[in-house]
Amino acid sequence: MRCMRTHTNKKRINTDTIRMVRGTSIVCLLLCVVLVAVGSEAAVSPKTTNSSDPPTVGNEEQQPLSTLIEDPPLLVVNPPPQVEIASSAGNKTQNTDRNLKHSLTYDGLYEEGVKHYLENDWSQCVGYLELAIKDYRWYTETLTRCRRDCKGEALAATPLAVSRSNEQEFFETVIKGALCLLKCRHKHFGGSRKQHVAPVSVDREFEIRKPYDYLQLCLFKLGRFQNAADAAVTVLARQPDHDVMANNLRQYIDDFSADADLLQNLELEEYATEYVKGDKAHTDEDYEHSVQHMEAALSLYWRALEDCRLLCEEPYDQGWFPDFVSSVANHFTFTFRCKRRCGDKLGNLYGEVNANFLPSIFNYLQFGYQKLNNITAACVATESYLEMLPADADMIKNKQFYLNDYQKMDRFFIPRPEVVEHAARENYEEALLRFIDTEFVFLDTEKQ
Repeated sequence: MRCMRTHTNKKRINTDTIRMVRGTSIVCLLLCVVLVAVGSEAAVSPKTTNSSDPPTVGNEEQQPLSTLIEDPPLLVVNPPPQVEIASSAGNKTQNTDRNLKHSLTYDGLYEEGVKHYLENDWSQCVGYLELAIKDYRWYTETLTRCRRDCKGEALAATPLAVSRSNEQEFFETVIKGALCLLKCRHKHFGGSRKQHVAPVSVDREFEIRKPYDYLQLCLFKLGRFQNAADAAVTVLARQPDHDVMANNLRQYIDDFSADADLLQNLELEEYATEYVKGDKAHTDEDYEHSVQHMEAALSLYWRALEDCRLLCEEPYDQGWFPDFVSSVANHFTFTFRCKRRCGDKLGNLYGEVNANFLPSIFNYLQFGYQKLNNITAACVATESYLEMLPADADMIKNKQFYLNDYQKMDRFFIPRPEVVEHAARENYEEALLRFIDTEFVFLDTEKQ
């Protein structure tokens, strides 16, 4: 199946017309994920990189539990079932939602879920894994909110002195932000959470959506085939080359009546949901709703981008004892590289990274606004796109079309302010990253 869609054959005006820049339909991307899974004829043997990996459906030999690992924010389709969890006092308490007051954090809940998986206790496996996913999501959302609020509070704080050097101003802001963060963490992560830090290996597992790997098999064992298929799609959205999961998804659809039309990525964020709706409305030529959804996607994307960058401000084990300046520079570079990956991370909705995801929103907007005869808004969207991708030939032609066919429109080609700010940051950070990668190379050369 061909999954590329172009819009060059729309109704033409004169010899040229407004066009959509060539791209991939989101609806088509999901379809491709399904077709890749369904199109596989032979069952694929399970991967053996981790001895505790869930086997493929139909190959259910249990294996010993090895090192656990976990990863970022995850969503849940259904509320988790009631699960009995031992509190720190040894009593049994029932918890079905957040606020989770028991002593187990997401890494402990995850470990319990895997333990029940190995014991063939499918109901408890599902319960603990769904709680782990939900708790991790709550933790990351709360941590992000603390960092966002404290960053704003520190920047707005009254300075301790009128006359300060740039260095003093910077570190005063850092110190005030750190104090705010300590207070916020104490407020929200008190009790057993206050001193607890999940292993890095666990966070890595959540990053690749490993909990959903276990979850899909436990759901299958309970006969919840549609939910199992959704969990499989969620894994494939992050790991599109996961052959075992693709084989499982094929079996859920072919052999266990999971409905391919109802499949969903359970980790799709709000901005992505709006984007998918906007893409579908565009495909249906419902340009009014396409524009509405894309504007919503844009607003939510800015927030998601900053949240992603804030989550990068994590601890860093440098593995040695550098001096003050080197320590600051190393930790900054560690978080900086993480922040530079946020664009690609947010542009991956169904297993394929769209490196130009943000410009693509303005691509939809300029096309939709032109169809709605809002030429001023179309010009702004066009220039916003070109602010990020100034050499794009199709969009340059679109701009020329507006200039040729609409009188006195040149004054409306002004990019949105937030796009100008974003593009400037991107250009600076790319330059800084090139500097780091080229100027520090002598350290590796000396080792040879």
